[in-house]
Amino acid sequence: MPQVTKEETCPRCGGRGKEEVSCRACGGSTSYSTEYHSCYSCNGRGRVEENCSSCYGRGKITHSVWEPDSSSSSSSYDASSSSYTSPSSSGSSSTSSDPAFDEADRCKAAGNWDGAIAAYTRLINKSPKIGALYGLRGGVYFNKEDYDRAITDYTKSIELMSNGDNSIAKMYNNRGIAYGYKGEQDKEIADYKKVISLDPSGKLGQKAKKYIAEIEEENAKSGSSSYSGPEWTGFFKQGMEAYNAGDFKKAFELILKAAEQGDVIAMSNIGGMYKRGEGVKKDLAKALEWRCKAGEKGDVNIQHELGTWYFKGNDEYSIEKDAKKAAYWWQKATDQGFDASKNILEALRKQGKL
Repeated sequence: MPQVTKEETCPRCGGRGKEEVSCRACGGSTSYSTEYHSCYSCNGRGRVEENCSSCYGRGKITHSVWEPDSSSSSSSYDASSSSYTSPSSSGSSSTSSDPAFDEADRCKAAGNWDGAIAAYTRLINKSPKIGALYGLRGGVYFNKEDYDRAITDYTKSIELMSNGDNSIAKMYNNRGIAYGYKGEQDKEIADYKKVISLDPSGKLGQKAKKYIAEIEEENAKSGSSSYSGPEWTGFFKQGMEAYNAGDFKKAFELILKAAEQGDVIAMSNIGGMYKRGEGVKKDLAKALEWRCKAGEKGDVNIQHELGTWYFKGNDEYSIEKDAKKAAYWWQKATDQGFDASKNILEALRKQGKL
C-alpha cells in the first residue's frame, strides 16, 4: 500500500484557524490579581482568541496515511490501524469539542504539568495520527524539564507531519532548544539548520540563525568547535552526560562549574537541580538564586517568569509581592524584544500600577 499525504479540516478549530483558550495572564480567573477589577489581557473574559494550537492558524492539518493500491481489495484495508480517520467526520470520535483541550489549558495555566500531560495523552490515544498533539504534549514535558520525553514527542510530531506543513519548522525549533538544554550541541545545531531551510526568511528561521551565531560565538571564546574542550562548555556537556546516566552528584558538580563560568543554560539547570534535590540537598533559596543569575545573564523566559512571580507572589519560593522587582525583570525581557513582558508593562503603567 502506498503512503500518501492528505490534508483535512482541522478538527480542533473546525477550519477557522482560531480557538479560544484560557487567558495566560489570569489563568481564566478574569482577574490578574486581587488588585484588579479585571484582567488587562482578556478584559475580564477569562478567555482569549489565538491561532489554533493544532493547525497553527492554517485551518487545515496534514498527515500521512497508507492507502490500498489498485490491486488491493477494499475489504483487506484495515482503516482503523493503517490510516487516520478525520475526527470531524466520525461523530463520537470528534476532538474539536473534546473537553480534554480545555482541561490541558487550565492545567498549564495553573502550572499543573502532570495534569496537562494526562489530558494530551487522552487526546493522543483518541487521535494518534495527529502530529500537533505530540507537539503540544512535548511542550509540557519541556516546561516540566523532562527534556528526553519532550524530544521524543517533538520527534513523533515531525514524523507525522508532512514536509509541506508549516508547523514542522516550529517542532524542529522546539526540539533543537531541548537538545540545547541537554547539552547535545551537534543535534541542536542540526535542528536549527533544518528550521532555516524550512523558514529561511521567517521569524523562526531568523531566530535559528541567531541561536547558531550565539553558539559559534561562545565556542570561539572557548577555542572549541564543540563541547569537547576543558573549558566551561566541556563541563556542561560532561555534566549532562552524567545526568542522563543517572549520576546526579557528578552531574551537579560539573554543571555547577559551567554555571560559575557563565553558561546561562547551566545556570538554569543548576536552579532546577536545587529545586528537585538532584545531586545536592534541596534548597529553594539556592534554586531561586540561580534562576535570578540566569535571568541576569539574559535568559528571557526566566526574566519574564521572575517578573510574574514578583508581581503575584510565589509561595513555593517564599517570594512576596514586589512591583518594583517585577518591573525590573519584565523590563529586562522587554529590552530583548519579549512581547509578553512589554504588553504587561504597558498595561500596568497605563493603569498606574507600576
